[in-house]
Amino acid sequence: MDKICSKCESVMIESKLDSDPIRVYKADVQPNATTMSNIAPYVCSSCGFIDLYVADVEKFR
Repeated sequence: MDKICSKCESVMIESKLDSDPIRVYKADVQPNATTMSNIAPYVCSSCGFIDLYVADVEKFR
């Protein structure tokens, strides 16, 4: 499924960060492999907007 830019509605392109992986976890849990998820950055090639998505959303339910 394509990610759509919230600013100009163009299709966004999956990218990598230079210091990849950057991970995120819920503030109320201990950070470990079962609670952390990588960040998936997407860039809009039309307007340059960058959006970050959680790679494993199941860890936040």
